[in-house]
Amino acid sequence: MEDAAQSMSPTNLTDADPIPTVTVMESPGVSTSDVSSSEEHTPSDTADLPHLVIQLIQCQHCSRPLRTPLRLPCGNSVCRECLPAFRPRTGITYPATEGRDQEFTCFWKGNKTCVGVHCVGDCGADVLLGKLAGIFGEILGSEVNNVPRDWSEDDGPLLRWEADGQNRNVIGQLQRHGWLQGVYNMALEGRFPSDAREVIYGDSPIPDGSREVHDLIHFQTLRDSLRAELDCQVCYALVLDPMTTPCGHTFCRKCVARVLDHTDLCPICRRKIGMTSDLQSEPINQTVARLIDYFFPDQISVRRETSAQDETGPDYEKNLPLFVCTLSFPTMPTFLHVFEPRYRLMIRRVLANGNGKFGMVMYNRQGRVLPGQLGDVPFVQYGTLLMIERYELLPDGRSLVVATGVSRFKIVDSGMLDGYYVAKTERIDDIPLAEEERLESVETSTESVNALPEANESNPPLDSMSTQQLLLSAREFISNQRRSGAPWLHPRVMLAYGPIPIDAARFPWWFASILPISEEEKYPILASTSVHSLLTLLCLMTIRPSSHLLHHPSIIEALVRTIRLDITECIHVIDTIFVLGLGLN
Repeated sequence: MEDAAQSMSPTNLTDADPIPTVTVMESPGVSTSDVSSSEEHTPSDTADLPHLVIQLIQCQHCSRPLRTPLRLPCGNSVCRECLPAFRPRTGITYPATEGRDQEFTCFWKGNKTCVGVHCVGDCGADVLLGKLAGIFGEILGSEVNNVPRDWSEDDGPLLRWEADGQNRNVIGQLQRHGWLQGVYNMALEGRFPSDAREVIYGDSPIPDGSREVHDLIHFQTLRDSLRAELDCQVCYALVLDPMTTPCGHTFCRKCVARVLDHTDLCPICRRKIGMTSDLQSEPINQTVARLIDYFFPDQISVRRETSAQDETGPDYEKNLPLFVCTLSFPTMPTFLHVFEPRYRLMIRRVLANGNGKFGMVMYNRQGRVLPGQLGDVPFVQYGTLLMIERYELLPDGRSLVVATGVSRFKIVDSGMLDGYYVAKTERIDDIPLAEEERLESVETSTESVNALPEANESNPPLDSMSTQQLLLSAREFISNQRRSGAPWLHPRVMLAYGPIPIDAARFPWWFASILPISEEEKYPILASTSVHSLLTLLCLMTIRPSSHLLHHPSIIEALVRTIRLDITECIHVIDTIFVLGLGLN
């Protein structure tokens, strides 16, 4: 008798492959009259195809049930001990956190949902999947060692299958358990591959049907126990499009987006989530999603229909009220004295609808040409979504408002409502962290080679500096200005905007809020999607360019690529720096 291989070749793994189905095939030693099979799987109260149930929880590398499962950035899961060998990463300084200095090649490299190489710091424990795997073990593995002594291993039924990389049939023999327990036991021993297909079940040596009853009880117990763990802890319904956060907790994709609208802390453990708000590009937890689709197809179908109906309802971001006034930045406070009747009405409505959010855009003083359907509106295209933190109504109807920046947006269409503007918007987010690290590695490794050296140049060109070097350079500039008594660093300013952030992603918004240059010069950074490029631009605003800068096109090219300015606007920024002479004592 031949046993299955204990591990599969990584080159054959794909997360998009469907769960294998069963077909009947003629094989030596097992006739078609001696097997039971099905060409389709229809979830019901019974496990018609037991191997499909077990494959849901198998590691696709070692083929055993998942042990201490880890979430990969591509949405797949493996056992912790199955992670490939690590290697050092080069040219990466942001963020300077543990685990981001090593990487590995993913088993799913080449699949459309996997970039191929993952940072170790982006992988983490999967709390929910660990609980689900534990439930399988408690229910199906609890009686594995309790086989009566008079039951020989040779008494169990035969199981025949094919697997990728094997051009022959493989036969395994189960102990006299039910099919579910038998296949689970084989997987536990590494004898049943996760990619087994064309599975054929032999006749049970127990003719009284007790094996089927045994399977039915275990399947229903398994389903009920799994359902108790699969409620999202934000909406308290069955998890839809399960997304696992870096801290290891799993929620609906839309629930994570709603949480990020208000805070960057996990609702369960209160650790920082650290995910971009554009979650549509983030992969879901593939293993949890397959478990839900298999065990609860009707419930998840209803959830999808309900969610789709909710999307057709009113959405405040599609009818966002606009306050046309000044330039605001994410995470930073904006202080408003509201006295115009139209904005009094707008603020009352914003507070009444419960979300307390509105958009802030500055006037289009330079007459920038706006694309699309915006036409001749008096405001610019990019703005910041604000949330009201404090509101004080004065006796004469005026009000004092303190609002904090939540995110950035791009206006795609606008209209008027009772005197103030409303707009349809698209959210603007930074590029994913993995892409940020890749760009920094490319910029710092290639641009420094192309830079023009100078004998008397003690500092490297900005575009060859790492993210951390740019951050330190900007902080040094602030320290020098503070020692020289710069009025824009008065203690009252620091009290309003807080201490200097140490996070490179938050620092640019703090710096831009207090930097004493015109809003027109600050405005282009709202469209930036890269922390490295944003810091490069801000550092460019605080130094007098060296003599080789005008002969070195990389800064201009970086602005065009990442901040979406045309070449005329980029040159205008450089000219402004020359005129202001910022950073000179």
